[in-house]
Amino acid sequence: MNRALCLLIIVATSLAYAGSFRAEFILDDFDSIVRNGDIHSLQWEAIRTTYGPTRAVVATTVAANYWFGGIDPVGYHLINLLVHVAAALTLFGIVWRLLRGTGWGNSSERIAFVAALIFAVHPLQTSAVTYVIQRMESMTSLFYLLTAYTLVRAAQSRRAAWWSLASVLFYFLAIFSKEVALTAPAVALLLDRAFLARSWGAIWEHRRWLYIAYAIPLLIFFVTLSPKLHLLQSDYGEQVILGIDPDKLESKQAAENRPANLHPIRSELIEEAASIDMPSIVAATGPTLNQFVRSQPVVILHYFRLAILPVGQCFDYQWQPETSWLRIGLASAVILSMIGVSAFVLMLPGKADRRHQLAFAVLSIFVMLSPRSTLQVLDLAVEYRMYLPMAVGTTLMAVGLAVVVNRLIAKKNRNIAFALLAAMLCLFFARQTIARNELFASRLRMWEDVVATSPLNARARLNYATALAASGRQAESLEQTQIAVDRFSQPAIQQTDPAEAYRLLGDRLLDAGRDDESRRAYLIVLNLDRSNTSVYPGLAELTLRAGEPERAGTIFRATR
Repeated sequence: MNRALCLLIIVATSLAYAGSFRAEFILDDFDSIVRNGDIHSLQWEAIRTTYGPTRAVVATTVAANYWFGGIDPVGYHLINLLVHVAAALTLFGIVWRLLRGTGWGNSSERIAFVAALIFAVHPLQTSAVTYVIQRMESMTSLFYLLTAYTLVRAAQSRRAAWWSLASVLFYFLAIFSKEVALTAPAVALLLDRAFLARSWGAIWEHRRWLYIAYAIPLLIFFVTLSPKLHLLQSDYGEQVILGIDPDKLESKQAAENRPANLHPIRSELIEEAASIDMPSIVAATGPTLNQFVRSQPVVILHYFRLAILPVGQCFDYQWQPETSWLRIGLASAVILSMIGVSAFVLMLPGKADRRHQLAFAVLSIFVMLSPRSTLQVLDLAVEYRMYLPMAVGTTLMAVGLAVVVNRLIAKKNRNIAFALLAAMLCLFFARQTIARNELFASRLRMWEDVVATSPLNARARLNYATALAASGRQAESLEQTQIAVDRFSQPAIQQTDPAEAYRLLGDRLLDAGRDDESRRAYLIVLNLDRSNTSVYPGLAELTLRAGEPERAGTIFRATR
């Protein structure tokens, strides 16, 4: 590869992400890094399992960041940027090596360069790069790409055995960074057929031992993960989504373990809480598997739209389950048609041509997305899931741009036209990326943006309220907290704990001097979660204000 072009990718990516070094920790960063005692302990066994048994590679890098810089975000952002640059350079190498033997000739290097550059500066990538803990996504994607790169080198080199060994090693690192890398051998096989082998039989003849060897890290992975697998358990859905509607509230309370030696004052407060009128709480804390899967076709088409036109991005969508069967049906028809046609073309016999290669590109995107769009019952839509598929998407953009230029521009002007159009495209994407990084630099601005984009999102409202309070805007903070609490009376997904929402409301009402309302909010918390002790300092303060210092001290001591 041209070293000057590699350097240009590094410089352009660094400029686009220069603002990321001012970005603050946000959302899951706090539990995963700032308040994570396992990471702070620097004990291998704790680090290895802190994010689950199969994410030890990423956990080790986060622990190393903590060792060298504590909770200063700068070091974490530096590693994230280095991972992203490495992924872009790896993509450059893959695309260049694949295209140079498929009829693109001298154009292969500049197409590969543009594909890698768009990948590096595209704003859809910011959630996997600037959002610190989503290093999980970017790092597993880097190892995924290196698995493919070393496969290509194994097919094109005389030292195939060593490159094959490296491919298996990178696959191991990928799946022990994040589980979604399981699909790497499938994508490698499709890539092999579309670019490297004359037929399926040729793959078996020349590289069967490599594909068999991929089973070794896969077996280790499943053995490691087996104690945590819930897929075969009948209560799997209940572990993912806990209903909090009124019909389930009584059984939830009954199921809580109430300590036998419960402090008398706590018993009194719990009894007082039981006597108040509870608000209507009909929201659910997460989607069911059925809701998740049926919504994914619409979500995936939204991802595709953002890849082409990244306008209207959102850090925390709180996407609601799709209920329109027309939307679901149309989106499913589009996606199933793309998958079906691509699979059919890729299975056509004979030497691979550009039809096979286009079919590979389309099909591989869906293979990469499949773990994120079927069994991953979490947020219905998050942008970092597109980080790896964008490696294929940006390659399609670069190739498509070359095809358009070759067909519409005179031969003598093609190189200049391609360079100008690619530069304009990259500058547009880079400008959007810079703007997204500016949002990450301020939790207040980020959550303000999320609330504007996703107004029904209670989690975003609560985070926005916290940022407002930190800025001294107490009245606005109380208003946003009240709006978030009101969202729980609507039959919508709200992926946050209503008890925590009411606790925050109680705290802000307390600060505003609205004592009666604050006390009711705290009692609602105790009704939702009898074991919750976070409200007792607030209740003690209210009791002190009411002129009962002895009782206030008793309440405060009851939290011990």
